[in-house]
Amino acid sequence: MKPLCILLNLALVAMIVFMLFDHGMPDADDSDFWFVILVILTPAITLYYLIFGTKSESWLQLYFRRKAAEERKKLQELESNDKP
Repeated sequence: MKPLCILLNLALVAMIVFMLFDHGMPDADDSDFWFVILVILTPAITLYYLIFGTKSESWLQLYFRRKAAEERKKLQELESNDKP
């Protein structure tokens, strides 16, 4: 999944670069200026994280791992209570 995310982000960056060469950067007074800045920064930051990010687990992964462990423990307790 990670290589697919990297490829899609690279395609988005290439499309943005092509559009900027074709149409140019909007003026700072234009209403689309901050949207263009957001569209440029988002894939750049995502690519940086995907390529150079740490291998440590995120808090969300740890949360789901903990919930799965709790469910396994509950199932083991139920199985041990059912046995005579």
